[in-house]
Amino acid sequence: MASDESGPLPGPFTLPLQAVDWALKIPSSYNALRTDTVMKKAKVMTQPEPLSPLDGWVAGGTATSNQPSGEYICQVMLIDVLLGHVKFYGDVCELALSSNSEQYSKFMSLYTRMTIPKVGDSLMPHINDIVEVSLDPGDNGTPLDYQNGTFVKIFSRPAPVVDIEATCVSLRSMFGNGNDAPLGGEDPGNCPWSNGGQQYTATWNSSEYPGTGDTWNGTILKNGQIEDTGLLETDSKSGAQLLIPAMVDFKKLAAAYETKFPGKTLKGSGYRTYASQIALRNKRHLNGAFVCGQGEHDASGKFVGMAATPGTSNHGWAAAFDVDRSASGWTNGNEGDSPEFQWINKFSKNFNFVFGVRNEHWHLDWMPFSRQVDGKIASTSQSSWVSSAGTEYTNITLA
Repeated sequence: MASDESGPLPGPFTLPLQAVDWALKIPSSYNALRTDTVMKKAKVMTQPEPLSPLDGWVAGGTATSNQPSGEYICQVMLIDVLLGHVKFYGDVCELALSSNSEQYSKFMSLYTRMTIPKVGDSLMPHINDIVEVSLDPGDNGTPLDYQNGTFVKIFSRPAPVVDIEATCVSLRSMFGNGNDAPLGGEDPGNCPWSNGGQQYTATWNSSEYPGTGDTWNGTILKNGQIEDTGLLETDSKSGAQLLIPAMVDFKKLAAAYETKFPGKTLKGSGYRTYASQIALRNKRHLNGAFVCGQGEHDASGKFVGMAATPGTSNHGWAAAFDVDRSASGWTNGNEGDSPEFQWINKFSKNFNFVFGVRNEHWHLDWMPFSRQVDGKIASTSQSSWVSSAGTEYTNITLA
């Protein structure tokens, strides 16, 4: 199926593609209520066409939804597929189409800035021989932005050199972790997860957090082991532990929530130790049986959460908050349709929090820190982050 021809595609970006003979195209102005409807309208191309974000490729195509709560952006980058910003399952990649609308647009804007190669740059070679493309529409009864399981599946023969650890880290927060790329030596077949993978570390730079002073400047934060750094604060109302500057923002968000919804308090959890991350990862199951990476489902089969690779979770940085929806008084019914969720989804960014994980309408990331961990492409050595976005995200280094 794959062509022997290779070469750059014409258009705004010069991308030297190797042995790629397909592209998935969605009309850029297509208005649809459903991801799977969009996918049925998508055209699987057998010859390359100019790579233009205005032309509606999966590389830059936009499909909108007229859901009552607003316009939803479904934009998946072919560039990202080729650069490896997807989850790897051996030689099978799955790139999620379904996501939270406003944040997805925001994240994709960030990733687009950071990952589009400069003219003349060569793409990473690990998906250089795509042999099949198929669609998995997921649950037809679920609205576009809350849909669980809508994927474009790209089956490919891996290239001889594949640095999965260096290329698959940047979207793990956004798309959830499940059975994702091996990080820190984890074997994706090693389930339940138990042996010691790498715990990421970050260096605190006080200058990036006004008001924190120099007390913790240079402090090394080890994911899941920061309880003795003096950087954590416990909130008596919510019951959560967060980084001190994150807690400042969270308390403002919680106060606004209480004003909007009298009698309700924003409750939930924040910091997770390394041990608790391992326990949570191994708890995830499907229909009562442990299935590595498939997330946790309740007795009815409803998806209730994913778990990050231990040592990489934003909760391990105390830079994420999971809303306890029941204790926080969320209205019964589809959680994505609850007024509490919709209010937080709309206004949390004003307090530096966003819903950052696909399908998890309860997981809030504190963006001044967690975006900088999850929103960058790791170098091969994992000792620094490579960013073409200038100095916008520079306050941590990883080792």
